[in-house]
Amino acid sequence: MKKLPIVLFIAFLCLKPVRAQLRTFDTIFPNIEKKAEIFSPHGLVQSERISSLSLLDASIAEPVLARNFSVMTEALAVIQKQTDCTRLYNALGNIRGLNGRIYQKPAGSENYFYLFDDISRTNSDLAPIADPVPAAAAPTQDTFYIRLKDNIFGYSYYRVDMTSYDASLLYTITNYRSLYYYFVPVIGRGGFTARLYLELIDKACLPTALRASTCLT
Repeated sequence: MKKLPIVLFIAFLCLKPVRAQLRTFDTIFPNIEKKAEIFSPHGLVQSERISSLSLLDASIAEPVLARNFSVMTEALAVIQKQTDCTRLYNALGNIRGLNGRIYQKPAGSENYFYLFDDISRTNSDLAPIADPVPAAAAPTQDTFYIRLKDNIFGYSYYRVDMTSYDASLLYTITNYRSLYYYFVPVIGRGGFTARLYLELIDKACLPTALRASTCLT
């Protein structure tokens, strides 16, 4: 049920030179442990108690940590390719482009699986709609809805709120309808939330993610 490796995988979709003065990884995380794992192809993904989560900036993590969740997972990776916010925004907005993509499980596994059986953008009434044409520049704010189908929850629906900054994008994702395992509701509406923060750093992109959910009992 961990979807953060999938979220990080999506960020590999873009490549373009950057002119702005950017921070380095060591400036942001001067004494971080597991650096080799963070720079590995699959990055660092870990599930821990809320009190021990320490990778995420407090301003990013606070809206998630302030809620009472049953399960929490954080992830951090470095994508050593240069890009810019517009290409990141367009890549992450190309929802239909994720159909048919294959993901390899980490730790040297030879097992592959499809990210999603089906995924599309929807309107607020949950009807599928086409992806927009690529933007000339990333907007300051954006809200859109997605529907995806996988082998765990079947169809699930999410609201995505995006905010762009000079050298970063912040996505907040919440489930727009309850999540079901077969016919059994397991997570109520709004019980799942994830934050994906992508910062452009020197010669790379730094995606950081936090996912949390409250399971129905």
